[in-house]
Amino acid sequence: MQYPCDTVKDLLPLCHDNACSDSSRRIVEEHLSECESCKAASERLGGGTRNRKNRKPVAAGICAAGGLAVPVLISLVINLVTAHALNWFFLVLTAMTTIALPVAVPFIAARRRWLYAVTSAFASWNLFLWACARYGHGGWFAAASLSSMLVLTSVFAPLVLRSLRLKKPFSRSKGLITMIIDTALLYALIVACGKYGNPETYWKPALLITTACALFAWLLFAVIRYAKFNGLIKAGVCVISGGLFACLFQLFSVKFFLFFFLAGCAAGGIFLITGIQKHRREAGKGEPGDVAQGELKQQGTAFFVPCCESNFWNRI
Repeated sequence: MQYPCDTVKDLLPLCHDNACSDSSRRIVEEHLSECESCKAASERLGGGTRNRKNRKPVAAGICAAGGLAVPVLISLVINLVTAHALNWFFLVLTAMTTIALPVAVPFIAARRRWLYAVTSAFASWNLFLWACARYGHGGWFAAASLSSMLVLTSVFAPLVLRSLRLKKPFSRSKGLITMIIDTALLYALIVACGKYGNPETYWKPALLITTACALFAWLLFAVIRYAKFNGLIKAGVCVISGGLFACLFQLFSVKFFLFFFLAGCAAGGIFLITGIQKHRREAGKGEPGDVAQGELKQQGTAFFVPCCESNFWNRI
């Protein structure tokens, strides 16, 4: 080693702060490649530098939460003075927590800030709902909480599962896991809402409509995820199925459901015919059945068809 360890250790802080020359940085890097002791010191210094850099976001998060704590303290004093007890103060406390946590947590978290922000927002929102139900003498907390959970899982569960490293066979079934979770939460919400309905008139139509909608969603998922067709054919099947579903269950008024049915059949037929022709051309050329993303964009169908490709759901 050309330079002693004491000299290199004196240069380490300058290198981590980008305050040294290129020649000094090369000297330090060459020395670290040969000296394990100085390399360990450099790693420790790097961790300390990162911690100092993270102090500003943490301080900003604490300041934001502290600023939102001011109305909480004011409400505490007013509630004690006027009612000589704590009742509506907890509503203010949970409401401000619902605002404070999503604001402060992203500043404090070092990794996956969006995940911690969504989780903290959901937890604080449920705490606020519980406080409203508790002091409003209502029993609707379960239904409100499950509905919020269903919305959040429908949007964020695919993103969360995609970021996780699951073992086989779960790593190839993340879309299926999402569908199972959403279906379970949907039926749990229907059961929770049954508490407020007439048992003689609620359960039969509620379960019938819920099951029909769930089966339709599972049908679309099975076609998009597991069918061995190209994206155009899958898009045609999904659009025609949507038109049939709207027609059979009369999701629109009588004046419009036939129009949506015919429009769905026409649009789906165009997708099907185009996809079948594309499949035949590719089969004649000996090319794979999947349609390339660039070709789909040229056909003007890239807004829908990529979601019907198997590779899209494999990544989820």
